[in-house]
Amino acid sequence: MSLLKVVGKIPQKTNILLLLNRHLNLFEYQCKTLLAENDCTVEPFCVLERGKYGGIQKIAAPAYVVKAQILPGDRGRGIFTSGFRGGIHITKSRREAVEIAQRMLGQTLVTNQTSDRGVPVDKVIVAECLRAIKQKYICFALDPIHGPSIYVSDESNFSFDAKDGLSKSTKGKMAVYRVRLSNQLPEAIMDALITKLNFGQDFTSKVQKEIMSLWKVFRKYHILYLAVNPLSLSTHGDIVCLDAKITIDNAALKLPHIAALLADMKDNRSLEDNLQDKINYIHLGGNIGCIVNGAGLAMGTNDLLNQYGGKPANFSNLNLTINSIQPNEKDNIHIAIEALTRNPRITSILVNINWHNDCTQIATSLLETKLKLPIVMRLKGINDEAAWKQLETSTMKIYRVNATEEAVRKVIALSDVSLQLLHNKVN
Repeated sequence: MSLLKVVGKIPQKTNILLLLNRHLNLFEYQCKTLLAENDCTVEPFCVLERGKYGGIQKIAAPAYVVKAQILPGDRGRGIFTSGFRGGIHITKSRREAVEIAQRMLGQTLVTNQTSDRGVPVDKVIVAECLRAIKQKYICFALDPIHGPSIYVSDESNFSFDAKDGLSKSTKGKMAVYRVRLSNQLPEAIMDALITKLNFGQDFTSKVQKEIMSLWKVFRKYHILYLAVNPLSLSTHGDIVCLDAKITIDNAALKLPHIAALLADMKDNRSLEDNLQDKINYIHLGGNIGCIVNGAGLAMGTNDLLNQYGGKPANFSNLNLTINSIQPNEKDNIHIAIEALTRNPRITSILVNINWHNDCTQIATSLLETKLKLPIVMRLKGINDEAAWKQLETSTMKIYRVNATEEAVRKVIALSDVSLQLLHNKVN
């Protein structure tokens, strides 16, 4: 469906970002805070910042886990630009936990889900490191087609989330329940969830209490996606939300409690502000990232993707100036790619530039990102052949095409292959 058919006629000076809701991902410490305040069980934890380490004195535990607070995943295998390895560490020493936090704070962490520039770490969580006897998965999501849905499994080792549309690859593992946004879950649904989680009869009341509390959070705060992975049975006999991911709708920002919780979200705010100030960017929910210059070309590209069965992850217009990229526009491609690399759904990227721009400047900016995802690229404009000579020297997976329709077919084919490889890996 055309974006114009969705939003109607757009006034010339309207920022297209204001026409659609923004989705905001919460940091882990914010998720745990929200859950703990609403009767969900989380392990004892504190948040440390540079020069502020006193909170750890409130936690007495045989072992501690220290986790860098960034939005992209794969922290454990990440590397800080300082050379320090790992965004997640376990230690038995409280003093060593502080020392690890000091090595993380103020540094930049690079993971498989960030750009090579990485993400700054302004906060870390130090929590009691609980031993888990059993680990499960539960997710509450607002499905755009089916409405409120609950995904549940008696396994937790999934490398995907229900919102990524990959649940069909987990036959026999993931159960899905469609529900209504009522105050209480129907008894039949609750019984089915408890049975599927399979913690055992001795823990039925605790599991029920945890599900009810999570459901309350999901309804109360305009949440689009709430996943607990893992929901664990500890050696203490507690059902604990050991890790959680939450995505909220911007409607939640009107709630004073949420506004206060998000007041220090420097990492999110900087990216969202750049998206608004420099480029036009809209999250759409698919798995094909789009980088396009020109609103008309961007809409046409997304229309073709939908027409041929692809699912665009975003609408983007780089807002680059004719003839030569201005100094204040040089970061536009980096900003667009940073937004894409924070989206774990994306399996391939389509770059479509056909304008009076200096293509060598565009090529240079793209090469600086060192993207690992496959890129299908249509690049036409000033110095385009010189730009392609630059790109041909790169080890990045860049596929050259000459027409938009050809680009769309190619990126959908690459996307399908990437999804199949991920499905095979999960299975």
